[in-house]
Amino acid sequence: MTDRVPKHVLIGVTGGIASFKMPMVVSALVQRGDRVTVAMTEAATRFVGPATFEAISGRAVYLDPWTPIDDPASQHVAPPDVLIGMPDDSMIGQPDEQMAPANAQPNP
Repeated sequence: MTDRVPKHVLIGVTGGIASFKMPMVVSALVQRGDRVTVAMTEAATRFVGPATFEAISGRAVYLDPWTPIDDPASQHVAPPDVLIGMPDDSMIGQPDEQMAPANAQPNP
């Protein structure tokens, strides 16, 4: 039997009903020894609280790009071995608009 090398997994959670399943995914990955980092959109926090993912993963959850978590000098997430993204309908419907809503207004 080969020893499994733990992976660094980055999971992006968006504001869709499927976000309710993500704690089970995170739990399964952590139980098999992987290091899981979760990044959530504001909309996702209306379905599952960040504290849920923090308790399961044992790591802080990224909620915005401006709040330092691991290293105050940098907010960049280390490149993961595996990336799991959970897009919602607003992300799927607008890939050619670089995720900007059709009704978005530029800042004055």
